[in-house]
Amino acid sequence: MPVGRSPRGAGPFGALDQAGNAWEWTSSAYRAYPYDALDGREDGSPWEPRVVRGGAFIHGPGQIRCSYRYGMLPGVVDHYVGFRLAARPGARLALDADLVVVPAGEVLLGNDPCPSGGPASAAEAPPHAVFVEAAQLAATSVTNEEYRVFTQETGHPAPPHWPDGVMPEVLARHPVTYVDWFDATAYCRWAGARLPTEAEWEKGARGTDARLYPWGDDEPRANVGAGAKGGGTSPVGSYPEGASPYGLLDMAGNVWEWVSSAFEPYPYDAADGREDPETGSPRVLRGGSYASPDLRFARCAARSRSAPGRRSPHIGFRIARDQTPDQRSRR
Repeated sequence: MPVGRSPRGAGPFGALDQAGNAWEWTSSAYRAYPYDALDGREDGSPWEPRVVRGGAFIHGPGQIRCSYRYGMLPGVVDHYVGFRLAARPGARLALDADLVVVPAGEVLLGNDPCPSGGPASAAEAPPHAVFVEAAQLAATSVTNEEYRVFTQETGHPAPPHWPDGVMPEVLARHPVTYVDWFDATAYCRWAGARLPTEAEWEKGARGTDARLYPWGDDEPRANVGAGAKGGGTSPVGSYPEGASPYGLLDMAGNVWEWVSSAFEPYPYDAADGREDPETGSPRVLRGGSYASPDLRFARCAARSRSAPGRRSPHIGFRIARDQTPDQRSRR
């Protein structure tokens, strides 16, 4: 069943689904009691059976008791065995993003039909509809705080605007910048995610009604328009009134966002090589930034291009994941 469907079965600390649904792997080797964390059972040997707990949908009352334990070899794969995460209090998880479902369906890519949007670039033509599979996109751009965990755990170089490689706390909730396309891709790989395609990004920004901006066609609701490379980033989510139809924030302004797609002429075709990460071609940037001259650059259809190795104070990224049939939005 979807997780959390049995709230009356919560444990004393509020944890859900600790009885039934799916067995859950633990770190511990299946050894005789009494339990002793220092006797080697937590050493992670790949050859010893590991303890699973909680029982599954196939079990009766005897197997879902709190104290019931069972051992399985680490290589066992079965449709009623899963797991949950644990961490020390205050620890940051590798991926603590608020993921929003962008449902499958057609989206109009390309030139906006609204004349109020001003002139559009030739790169946006011709307007065309494409079908986009369901995906999950992060509600906001990746923050400096989230990127710090990545650098600490992997040794990946810190962005050059962090003095001596140390993130300024004042920037914790601001989008990480000075990251190139390769940095963004490496972060996504570490987080078990990926960059959104250009088509996924635009569908997440505008929905299905071909709107001009994520919030509609009216006045600005974004950090955009300083021009001449002036201004600066805002903390992510500072403009909730500028949310897209699916609840995605900062899809216009704040920072340009890398997507996976190479900058190729329209119409968009995911199978024509533009989604090949090995091409070395210029990559697409979306959404405009605080430094963009005006709102034309923040239109849902606006496309920009940049060398994948470029790092800039007004370029960041957000993550995406494939959406499976049983997944639900965390929003």
